[in-house]
Amino acid sequence: MPAAQNPIALSFADRTLERAYLDRYFEDVLLQSRIALGLGTTLYVLFAFLDRWIAPDQQAMLGIIRFGFAVPWLLVVLAISFTPWFRRFFQVWLSSVTVVAGIGISAMVWVTEGMVSAWFAIALILVIIWSFTFSGLRFFNAAMVCVPLILLIDGISLGVSHHALPVFINNNFYLISTLIISMFAGYTIERYSRQNFLNARAIEAERLANERLLLNILPAPIAQRLKQHPETIADRFDEITILFADLVGFTPLATQLSPIQLVELLNSVFSAFDALTDRYQLEKIKTIGDAYMVASGLPHPHPDPVGAIADLALAMQAEIERLAQVRNYPLSLRIGIHTGTVVAGVIGTKKFSYDIWSDAVNTASRMESYSLPGQIQITKETATRLQDRYDCTVRGVVDIKGKEPISTYWLVGRKTSSIFSQDSPM
Repeated sequence: MPAAQNPIALSFADRTLERAYLDRYFEDVLLQSRIALGLGTTLYVLFAFLDRWIAPDQQAMLGIIRFGFAVPWLLVVLAISFTPWFRRFFQVWLSSVTVVAGIGISAMVWVTEGMVSAWFAIALILVIIWSFTFSGLRFFNAAMVCVPLILLIDGISLGVSHHALPVFINNNFYLISTLIISMFAGYTIERYSRQNFLNARAIEAERLANERLLLNILPAPIAQRLKQHPETIADRFDEITILFADLVGFTPLATQLSPIQLVELLNSVFSAFDALTDRYQLEKIKTIGDAYMVASGLPHPHPDPVGAIADLALAMQAEIERLAQVRNYPLSLRIGIHTGTVVAGVIGTKKFSYDIWSDAVNTASRMESYSLPGQIQITKETATRLQDRYDCTVRGVVDIKGKEPISTYWLVGRKTSSIFSQDSPM
């Protein structure tokens, strides 16, 4: 039994949870309640065909009770169920239907002087069953109206009936038996309704947690595609700017720190980088050891993909300097950036990750590995796209193993004047 649920009062200790349950309960049983009101009205009308047989002398009075009192109220409540008023006083309206139906039956017993009270006891049995199992009335509300109705019809029967006591006892046997069985059914229905509500909330919470976990691993558009069509995803993107960053001095520092300190340091550094990546609306691809990889322009277009990567690189350098000072660790950052064409997607069937592949990725990685501590090395392809807004100075041609020599530049910062540096890539 969930701790939040009171097993006796059929209520949740948390008032917010109780309110949420009642709102959900209303939505779940609204259609059922309308059908129950329609069915109850129909039965009340159909029983009029028996009046001519069971009480021919009182047929007019019984008709007045049925069609002048009970049926109109059932139709009124049915009509109100299609208005906003019904939701606010949902249980009150349904309780009033049971009360009116029961009073109508009691009035018929009084009019017929109890001569055919057994027939009307059957009618009240149907009202009791209707209230506890079909109407949408909650358990305690149904009990609060049905028990007094049995006492009312008993009182009238004792006062006007000419039947022997055994008939009275027989009627009550069926009424009370029906009440007990209906109460058990109504109690069970509400208990399971509340349990299902809790289960649904737990399932939804688990779904949202899984959704958040998936979105931590994959970009939202890619996660949505995988959920709809679980297949290999591979997309080509042009003009993608890739950044690689690596912590300089981390390896010797790792030998001096405990495992917990080491992981905590990496977590603080990469968490700060994650916040910067989010700020500039870029896509973090992955971390490899103490290396950090970011791309811009995928999986959806970016309004300023190259400028955003440049701003990120400058902010990362400033952040690592701040962390090194705060923690008194000899940390610095080596960054490399390149712009080119990539293929991005998700492959495999286990441990999904969104990754990118191409020669442009390899070039960006080489820019990082051949960079210097505290520097941001960029290729001519990237520098050309930054020339109007950022200061870039020529580093020169760098011989890179396995590739042709590459003309590289240092990204220094945002321009402070409209004249491009004389050592610009132009």
